[in-house]
Amino acid sequence: FFMNPNTGEIVLTSTLDREKQDSYQMVAVVTDVGSPKLSSSVSISLTVTDIDDNAPIFNPPYYARLLSEGSSTGVDIVTVTATDADIGINKKLVFTVESGDSSGHFSLHPDTGLLQLVRSVDRETDASYSLVVKATDQGAARLSNLTTIDINITDVNDNIPIFSPPCSSGLTIQMFENLPVGTLVYDLNATDADATTNAAITYSDVQNSAHFAIDPQTGVITTTKILDRENLDNFQLSLKAVDGGTPENVVFCGIDVLVLDVNDEIPAFTTKPITTSIYENEPAGYIVGLVHAKDNDIGNNAIVWYKIAAGDDSGHFMINSTSGEVTVQKPLNRETQNKHNLTVMAYDSIRPDFHVNTTIIVHVLDRNDHAPIFSQSVYRVNVTEFAPVDTLVVRLNATDFDHLENAELTFTILSGDTLNQFKIVNKWYVALGNVLDREVKDYYMLNISVEDNSPDVSKRLKAYATLYVRVLDENDNKPIFTRTQYEYSLFEDSPSNSFVGSVAATDKDVGTNANIQFSIVSGDDEDVFLIDPNNGQITTNGSIDYETTKTYSLVVRASNSLAGVTRRTHNLPLVDGSFVGRKKRQLTSGFVLGVVLSSTTTVVIAIKDVNDNPPQFYQSTYFAGIPLVSKPPHSVITVSASDADSGNFGKVNYKLIPSEQLDNLGVTFKIDSSTGAITSDFYFAEFSAHILRFGVEAYDNNGVPVSLNSSAAMVIYLLKQSEQAIFTFNRSVDHLTKNRDNLIEWLVNITDADVHIDKIATHINNNTLNNDRTDVHVYAINKTDHLIIPLLTLVNVVLDRFDTHKPWLIYGQNVFGFSEIMQPSSVTGDTTPNIFVIDKSQTKADESYIAVVIALGIFLFLLLLAILIAVVWLRRRRRIRKAHQNVLYQDFFTTPPGSTGSVEAYEYDERLQREDEVELVRSKPKKKKYQANPIWVSPHDMWRDYDESHASGRASAQADGFAFSNPMTLEETTEEYETGSRPTLERENPLYEDQEIKMDMFYSDSDPDDVGSPSVEDLDEDMGSDAQLLEATLELDDEDEPMTHI
Repeated sequence: FFMNPNTGEIVLTSTLDREKQDSYQMVAVVTDVGSPKLSSSVSISLTVTDIDDNAPIFNPPYYARLLSEGSSTGVDIVTVTATDADIGINKKLVFTVESGDSSGHFSLHPDTGLLQLVRSVDRETDASYSLVVKATDQGAARLSNLTTIDINITDVNDNIPIFSPPCSSGLTIQMFENLPVGTLVYDLNATDADATTNAAITYSDVQNSAHFAIDPQTGVITTTKILDRENLDNFQLSLKAVDGGTPENVVFCGIDVLVLDVNDEIPAFTTKPITTSIYENEPAGYIVGLVHAKDNDIGNNAIVWYKIAAGDDSGHFMINSTSGEVTVQKPLNRETQNKHNLTVMAYDSIRPDFHVNTTIIVHVLDRNDHAPIFSQSVYRVNVTEFAPVDTLVVRLNATDFDHLENAELTFTILSGDTLNQFKIVNKWYVALGNVLDREVKDYYMLNISVEDNSPDVSKRLKAYATLYVRVLDENDNKPIFTRTQYEYSLFEDSPSNSFVGSVAATDKDVGTNANIQFSIVSGDDEDVFLIDPNNGQITTNGSIDYETTKTYSLVVRASNSLAGVTRRTHNLPLVDGSFVGRKKRQLTSGFVLGVVLSSTTTVVIAIKDVNDNPPQFYQSTYFAGIPLVSKPPHSVITVSASDADSGNFGKVNYKLIPSEQLDNLGVTFKIDSSTGAITSDFYFAEFSAHILRFGVEAYDNNGVPVSLNSSAAMVIYLLKQSEQAIFTFNRSVDHLTKNRDNLIEWLVNITDADVHIDKIATHINNNTLNNDRTDVHVYAINKTDHLIIPLLTLVNVVLDRFDTHKPWLIYGQNVFGFSEIMQPSSVTGDTTPNIFVIDKSQTKADESYIAVVIALGIFLFLLLLAILIAVVWLRRRRRIRKAHQNVLYQDFFTTPPGSTGSVEAYEYDERLQREDEVELVRSKPKKKKYQANPIWVSPHDMWRDYDESHASGRASAQADGFAFSNPMTLEETTEEYETGSRPTLERENPLYEDQEIKMDMFYSDSDPDDVGSPSVEDLDEDMGSDAQLLEATLELDDEDEPMTHI
């Protein structure tokens, strides 16, 4: 600003800009010129008023948005914003769309600048919009500014593919047969107005035609096989085009491919060679015969022409070149030529080199003044097979201009009826002489003559006609399989819908009567297989397991269709004047119309094994022991596994799994890969007691792919001498070796432990081998904690349970050579024995009881037979009731015939050593002795029926068991049987006579760390002052007879 000092006028020195400063505060001072100068001041407040001098400014200056073409109207697109530095009305902005929306798809709010969609957009019409938006202030100058909104329309899959040319009503394409494979049939073209993947089109054949293929990308259709019009002249293709959108749009196009004929077929005669006879002097045009040939082509290519190629040099005959009818061209003279051999050619009208020949033999007959004349020389009729006998086929018409006898006519079938199917009846009629069978012959050409009855037989005249009889088919033949049995094979892992094989059948009928349907009748209860009813192809319907079923034997039926139920109807008259019609039709052969006929065959499907079952060990953990004192080689244990597969897939091999423990100890084991026998050549005497652990693997298929495997754990105990028992038995080594499993089973029943026999050796007595006695080295493992059972525990358990687990009850005989263990009466001294000697005797039977029973039986039989029968019946009922609760055994120890009855308890009936004589017997004693249990049956688990010899009754052996763990040394010796007075029974036992059995037990204080085996001398020394004799007596007194057996 500037103030004039003289006038006080304030003027501008520069232009004001309200947008930079909208007000000023000034102070004006006025001063006089006097002296002193006086002055005063005034405040001036200057406000700058706005003028419309600023145009709007868009922020941002440019807008770009994406809009889906599927967006609904009213959707917000973008809000444009602009500012104006002015104020008041000069700042108020109005937004307008200046250009770019000629179709009115968008609406811009003038105040807020919000752009909305007011009319649906179509990307295929306009893919983008560029709107010019103007912001105008409302000041006097109406200043404005422009911005651009670019809107790109994004695609949605809203357009289906369109075929060009259109295919909505289908297309028809013609092409010639015999064109090479790959010939272009049609270029199917479709377009999609969408963009990107929505416009990507894939073509396919819905029906997967075997003759055509379509390129999925280009739509070009080509042939995959050479087309043969004679086999099929029309193909209907169903094609589709699918775009790449989601969801996809599909359009279909049906194309009929008409196969055009190529002249590639040679004519063939449908009629057989003709032999006919005609009279001499027949006029021109007389029909000799009719030949017919067929060309499988069509149109002009199928036109067949005929000509007489040979045999008519005189020109007596002519043939209609189009119909094949052979006629007389000029009269014949039998005296000149009585037989004409004509060669008739049928040839393609376009390609004469395509031709075929047939023959017509014409016999010329002599005539008198007037010969009979047929009203027509050719008759054609259709007769259904199985029409009844006497059905009239045709009425013959002939005339003779002679008189009386010469005019009387007789008709005769001359030829063409070698099967005697036809006959002449009622003078004028041809009728059926037998039921026709189309499958034997479907076409008859009968040469029929008519003869006058002139008295001069030599001058009788004849005329001839030909009767063509076509036999119509009936459903009278069942389908016949091409084979009586089909055999196929299939792997068990074949997926569902796998092709197995096919069956085929033929039917002698024709047309719909020959349509065959296949079905599976039996042999597939689980619906494992399916059969295509039309082509007989057998496929799988699910999974197959070789281990469940190795072979399937399917019964497959072939049936013809029910089309034969709808029959043709022919109103054929019978000789008696009735008719064979729709309701009166009957068959003399007994054939029923409309019945579906069928036959069956067998399809054997062998299932092939695949390796789908790994070997399975019989135990998850195996326990074994090796005495520290024993010398290598050691036969440790044999593991065993089974595999449900077959062949190499089921062949199990074994190998050891490396063990860090064995490696650290330097211990080695070997396993026989075939048998599973584990051995060791290692010397263990330097070891203290150890438990060695390692793994065993079983694998199949010789370890080659694909090989399956499983593993089991091995626990090997290194045994001290004091952890084994030595049992001594009155049997040879061979006998006990043979009964090794029975002995282990008995010990398991007593102890309920995992019992192992380490060695079976001949007993040494006073440094002498005693071959009649055997030492069995035994140790036992507790099934609960898997520890070796201490010696004393083993002894006590055997003593406690011996009486309820009789060793000879295994299979009914004393296989171990001793009878019972005595309970010690007292225990003194060392309570940790390492030798336990058992000496028992056998029992003998009471023969006298058997004699009494036999005598009593004979006496009762002689006196009271009826009463005996009743008693036997009642006894048998009681046995049956009790058989479900008890199983008793035959007392095998009877006195041999002829002896005095004094049999030593050690004596063994050698007749019972053969196992095949051992028999389990169901019985009961006369009194209530049946509560005694077999060795492996607990008091609560009675046996049921046990008919099979040596059956698996051992499963319940552990029902009354005891947990064992460590082996000990136990030796059994035998004392002489003491005779004398028999004490009173203290326990009921029907298997014993009263006797006294003694057992001596010797306890030794031998050094438990002594790794050597005790010698006979050691045993003798142990029986000195350090030995303690324990004696126990179990008194047995059988008040009744010994047990009987059935």
